[in-house]
Amino acid sequence: MRALVVAACLWLAAANSPNCPCEDCSDPRLSNASSWALYRLSDVYAHTLSTYDACFWPTSIACDYSRQRAKLSDLGAFLGAVGRAEAARQPKPEAPAPTEVVWHLRLGDTVNCSEAFEKPCDRNAKYVLQKSYFEAVVAALPRDAAKITLVYALGHEACRGAADPRHVDNSRRYVAAARTFLESSKFAVAERADLEPDDDMIYMCNARRFVLSGGGYTRLAGECARNYGAAPAAVYGLGPPATDLVKLPKAARRERDALLAAEKDRHRAKQARQSANGGRRRALH
Repeated sequence: MRALVVAACLWLAAANSPNCPCEDCSDPRLSNASSWALYRLSDVYAHTLSTYDACFWPTSIACDYSRQRAKLSDLGAFLGAVGRAEAARQPKPEAPAPTEVVWHLRLGDTVNCSEAFEKPCDRNAKYVLQKSYFEAVVAALPRDAAKITLVYALGHEACRGAADPRHVDNSRRYVAAARTFLESSKFAVAERADLEPDDDMIYMCNARRFVLSGGGYTRLAGECARNYGAAPAAVYGLGPPATDLVKLPKAARRERDALLAAEKDRHRAKQARQSANGGRRRALH
């Protein structure tokens, strides 16, 4: 059956039709390009040199970038694609105010526990950051920072398997807790929720103060904010591409490091199983 699906994808590509994201043309979520749940901008940026996963959305930043880049992680080509996307939008997109803090939250399929703002979930620790991170960032922000805009999407889905509605509920709880904390810290809080990822990327690239979450999309937004427009952004986070590194308390850092190590072990074990299964299939043939 999978061979037939792959053959169908190849036939569509040969007919100059958009390629199929996430390797499976039969996924009902891919009946048209109106849903962005499987859009993978940062994966196209860093992990593949083909237009696969990009031009299913033919007017997207990912598609434009994939046709212009000369190498993986081609920042110049990406900045050009963002600029063209911004110029094509009418009316001109609103940009963040110079003192506004734009704070990205990686939500959706990554939030697999109900109290993710207070303590890490047992999986996806690299994506979802807790109250201790918010406290560290707030302490590092300039004194004239009065408004924080949270940028997030609840509908981001994993490539395989059905979407879990609990992840959306968990994400909503996370946003509510984050907002309550920031408002208690005397910030005015706005939300950009569930907009198209390219529109959010343009907004984040224009930020002059940007806070990272976890994952490739937020890192790409941070790189863009540092290099897009007339003035580079101050970028806050636990690691690159942050210009202003923040540090978690020792206990939170130890807990996070242990969870990240466990995730790496699970990933290596999965790769080993896949490699072993592939060897067995080759032996059978």
